[in-house]
Amino acid sequence: MKVTFTEIAKLAGVSVPTVSRYFNQQTVSPQNQLKIAQAAKALHYKPNKAGSKTVLVLLPTVTNPLYAEFYEAVQGNLAQLGYDCQLHVGQDDNFLV
Repeated sequence: MKVTFTEIAKLAGVSVPTVSRYFNQQTVSPQNQLKIAQAAKALHYKPNKAGSKTVLVLLPTVTNPLYAEFYEAVQGNLAQLGYDCQLHVGQDDNFLV
């Protein structure tokens, strides 16, 4: 089974965005770098080398015309750059940082 950032974050005692920053080679404290590296090793994590070309767009609703227009614009611009766009509508605490 594929190991997720959520599982690594839980074992390391850090947030999922911190794990994401670590694997995207962005700024993470040395302490957290060590925790994440150890958790990833313990879980036998193997990164996906291909990389994702999908962007998740989180919107509270699409009944508001402003949000619908925003999503259409984002989707069109991302498509021109070769990215897929996935829409998630509603409030979901799992996505809040």
